[in-house]
Amino acid sequence: MATLPQGLRSGRSGAANDVIVEEAEARGLVGVDLWGHTGPPWGGKFSADAFHPNEIGYRDWTRAFLEAVERRS
Repeated sequence: MATLPQGLRSGRSGAANDVIVEEAEARGLVGVDLWGHTGPPWGGKFSADAFHPNEIGYRDWTRAFLEAVERRS
């Protein structure tokens, strides 16, 4: 279960991420820290719509998921 990435409203995202982490742990799910892997610098990490990640941005996401999988292995 992944946390929300950075770039969204940090107060609301932080509160939501706290719930996500708590619920993932309570259910024995693998937690993926997208928040921790998607911070600045932002340049060159967004697609043409200026909202979704591009290949470089998704590389950050992939690292977060890979780290979680390796922790679980």
